[in-house]
Amino acid sequence: MRTISIGIAIACATAHAADPQLGRIGPQGGQRGTELTVEFFGSRIGLDPQEVMLLNMTADDSGLKFSGIEKVDDNRAKATLSIPADCPLGRHALRFRTASGVSNLATFHVGALPEINEVEPNSSTETPQPITSGCTINGVVEREDVDYFAIDLAGGERLAVEVEGLRLGRTFFDPMLRIVDSKGFELAASDDETITFQDAFCVVVAPQAGRYTIELRESAYRGDGNCGYRLHVGKFPRPAAVYPPGGRVGEKIAFTWLGDGRPAWQQEVQLPAEANDKFDVYAQDTAGTAPSPNFLRVTQLPVAREVEPNDGRDNATSGESPGVFVGIIDKAGDHDFFRFAAKKGDRLNVTSYARHLRSPLDAVVRVLNASGGRLAGNDDNQGNPDSLSQFTVPEDGDYLVEIEDHLDRGGENYVYWIEVAPEPARVELALAEQRQYVATTIDVPAGNRTTALLEVRRKGVGGDLKIEWSNLPAGVTAECPIVPASESRIPVVFHAAGDATPGGSYATLLATGTEGSEPMTTTFDQMSMLVRGQNNRDVWSHHADRATVTATKAIPFKLTLVAPKAPLVQRGVKYLKVIAERDEGFTDSILVKMLYNPAGISSNASLRIKQKENEVLIPLTADQSAAVRTWPIVMVGEADVGGRVVAATELTDLTVSEPYLQMTLPKVNVEQGNSVEFAIDVEQLKPFEGNATVKLEGLSPGVSTEPAEIDSQTTKLVFQLQVAKDARPGQQKRLFCRVVLTEAGEPVEHMMGDGELRVDEPISERISEPLNQPTPEATAQARN
Repeated sequence: MRTISIGIAIACATAHAADPQLGRIGPQGGQRGTELTVEFFGSRIGLDPQEVMLLNMTADDSGLKFSGIEKVDDNRAKATLSIPADCPLGRHALRFRTASGVSNLATFHVGALPEINEVEPNSSTETPQPITSGCTINGVVEREDVDYFAIDLAGGERLAVEVEGLRLGRTFFDPMLRIVDSKGFELAASDDETITFQDAFCVVVAPQAGRYTIELRESAYRGDGNCGYRLHVGKFPRPAAVYPPGGRVGEKIAFTWLGDGRPAWQQEVQLPAEANDKFDVYAQDTAGTAPSPNFLRVTQLPVAREVEPNDGRDNATSGESPGVFVGIIDKAGDHDFFRFAAKKGDRLNVTSYARHLRSPLDAVVRVLNASGGRLAGNDDNQGNPDSLSQFTVPEDGDYLVEIEDHLDRGGENYVYWIEVAPEPARVELALAEQRQYVATTIDVPAGNRTTALLEVRRKGVGGDLKIEWSNLPAGVTAECPIVPASESRIPVVFHAAGDATPGGSYATLLATGTEGSEPMTTTFDQMSMLVRGQNNRDVWSHHADRATVTATKAIPFKLTLVAPKAPLVQRGVKYLKVIAERDEGFTDSILVKMLYNPAGISSNASLRIKQKENEVLIPLTADQSAAVRTWPIVMVGEADVGGRVVAATELTDLTVSEPYLQMTLPKVNVEQGNSVEFAIDVEQLKPFEGNATVKLEGLSPGVSTEPAEIDSQTTKLVFQLQVAKDARPGQQKRLFCRVVLTEAGEPVEHMMGDGELRVDEPISERISEPLNQPTPEATAQARN
């Protein structure tokens, strides 16, 4: 992967502005080897436009080149795009950067065919849009809209049609295709295809010369202005599968293309020199190039291809461990077996990759001993239709892997890849969302700070970790604390120098052990959810292996967190002061909250530094389970300055400690109008200086007592409770003591104990009530 950042320098305006929001790009694709004007639409896109930040998913040096970026209006900008003739095909991820921040991610799609636009009216079989083979049509499906395209073919001429709809990442658009002849008879239809991520494709051979019609619609006749599509029409190859579905690094392999509406054929592919879990490969022949890729897995491990027949334990295909097994479940009910040797104590992962590589196979994998006894097995792995089994080898010997489809289906495109190997030591990193369903970007205002929460997942890695950030924009630095072995997240604070000029980059992250740990692999994954389905389920997204960081122009406030000197105790409360330094004329409120709450700690996330004020107190509470340690914390401030802008405080240590003392509260009862002693046992856990004030909390109206004072020698405390005559009778539960002592000049506040008070009505009032007298009948019955 690489970064291309080409733009023009534009002087920053003095007014403040917020991060831009990219709504759409027009057009959303183009033919390689051409130049075109691209417009960018969205909130604040036209305010101080700077560059288009490209995040290509390829190591190829050729790519898109944007120039002449200029403002159209506040919410629109345009640029000239040059697409080199050797530009990689497919989707190219980008973000639009202004002097105030960077937009959400969008994609631009590069094709091999000349581009034309849909021309209305073409919503009837009577008025189809005439086209010729070898073009890409850019169009939109509105509600209940059906688009028709007419094409003349010679007898025996091949016609391949593929639509990019959902994959444009604009909305939940489910396109459907049909190809019919001049009499209206259907030759092919396609709705959801696995290889095209539920977009559609059809391949037919014209039975005779004549006019054929391509029909495109939303599968449920829905649609709107966001349902854009790119319809590729030509003679290009469009295979549903490739076999084998991968190979070893650096190899050149003759891969076989399957499911193309014609006999299988081969193409040599040079695999990259580094492992890749999803390597794009485009089918090519003399008629052209497929509009979208098939996917290969590239590994360092030896690869064994199935040798038929291998549908039983006795004829299992042999391979190595660690190693890879590949094959095809080529017919309904097919089971494939592989044999490998392993040593006692080896802990192995058996992982299938089928749907990950866009095979329709729903793999069920079992691990067996040589006699067929089951050791492990799996169908779906945490909602993923691919499977993962882990097992420890019980003794030296041969073992078997069995694979089948969950529904006993099969076909020539039901390819699979199974890895049998120890889990490699690795650290998986990601940035936590700060706004739901919005991928986190890091915009650092000049002379200021911002922050992000880094999530850390370990696989076979222990000990403390150091995270290094590289390729940050000029003038930006990252402050990342050591990640303790027990923690899975850590705050990172980014600083921008006062003279930092607006700029952006895609930063890389590397995890290393702090004390000579074993080598480990670091991965970073940031998912941008482009299309959400029902219940906000991820339908189409983009995954990046680098973090988006920009230096922006200044914002009108800066925050400081007053470092706490005294600890927050378990079952305690602490107030942290945040101070705002405002630019002259900026008086708006600032929402202030913790970036994250350490385990066992909660905080208020809705407090603001009020208009024209300069500080706020943020309460933190710790429960009994809060870990006793020092935590790095940071506060985030957010304001509306023509849009959302964010700043952060410096990193600050917060110490959580055990309580200084413990109290046992009694259960007592008292009558209305009386008083009672409420005696508390005090256990001193660690010394403190001076006196602590103690208030008994939770008393109902009509019950009162005075606060008390204790010191580090106190073992008994007695409150005298005064109960009014009209105090509400009944049980008062959950009485507790609020204890405040002082350390380093700061209050340390405890909440402890769990007492009860029962208030009764006076006995005299209860017995003065008339007693129930027996009836004469009852008296007579008792005598009898």
